[in-house]
Amino acid sequence: LPLLRCSDDYYPNLPNSHSNHIIDCAFNSLLLSCVSTCDWDMFTTTNREDPATRLHALTRAVSGGPVYFSDPVHSTSPDYPMLLSASGGGVCLGPLLPVRESLFRKNPVLTLFNHNALNSVLLICNVDGYGWDREKLEYCKVEDDVKEVAEGTVTPSMVEGLTNNPASSSYVMHSTNDGTAFYLPSASSPLNVSAPHMSGDVLTVSPLLNGEIAIVGFTDYYNPGGNVISADGLGGGEYVINVE
Repeated sequence: LPLLRCSDDYYPNLPNSHSNHIIDCAFNSLLLSCVSTCDWDMFTTTNREDPATRLHALTRAVSGGPVYFSDPVHSTSPDYPMLLSASGGGVCLGPLLPVRESLFRKNPVLTLFNHNALNSVLLICNVDGYGWDREKLEYCKVEDDVKEVAEGTVTPSMVEGLTNNPASSSYVMHSTNDGTAFYLPSASSPLNVSAPHMSGDVLTVSPLLNGEIAIVGFTDYYNPGGNVISADGLGGGEYVINVE
């Protein structure tokens, strides 16, 4: 499919625009992913103190599209290129889309999903509190809509296409933020999540294979499962994990 950018410009010097950029990319991808590979646009890494910088990095890591930076020459933070992709350059297989519960904001935490070859991801983020002012013709902060911490629940079943595994399968959900792994006995088992304002987390959703092992991937990276291709069971609880 052709490459198509799914947002307005990324404005590094307009902090009130970052929320809208992420929301626009996510919801525009519902349509544009049917005819293109969605491009979430460039972003800058120089302002490491701004939580939005990391949130942009998280979204790009699981967007399923290209990842590129618009920093001045020689000023790109070395952390982000290393964290966005392992040595094989693996990325998610499809577009990053809103879960059904986020289409009409039933869930206070904006939640998006995508797939890797062997597992899936749920991206949660707290991006409320900004909008376009039609009179001032600029992005503005709406204080009444800001949630300092947004709380909600997620389940493995929020990932569309999880039917490759029986609904009764057990899952492990791994947090990129703190490395915590949670055992969920079924696809409908809820996990309570929270996100500070303009922050987020990538949750890797891994089925428990034969009730023995859940393959998350390279947990040092924002998308741990991006470079994991397959797993071959050898019996006796032993597996060969194939990576790029």
